[in-house]
Amino acid sequence: ANLNLSTIDLSKQPVHDVSAVFRNYFRELPEPLIPFELYEPLMKVQRDSSIPFDDRIKALKQVISKIPPENLPLLKYTINLLRDIEEYSDI
Repeated sequence: ANLNLSTIDLSKQPVHDVSAVFRNYFRELPEPLIPFELYEPLMKVQRDSSIPFDDRIKALKQVISKIPPENLPLLKYTINLLRDIEEYSDI
């Protein structure tokens, strides 16, 4: 069956319920979207405020390029979803 996720309207659902489903989904993945071995390299670049912005972007892209290609669509979708949540958040 071909499921069109863009037709699902969660706007009337309590935000805590939606976020709980979202959290549980990621907890149940057999492997994380960002593999464990890439976590520290990403955090190292992010924590080092002495790295110039352009170099930081290059370093982040280099680490991100090592993420398994099959994870990228879901990772991009998740990042965009979180951006949208933040943009429309009242907090």
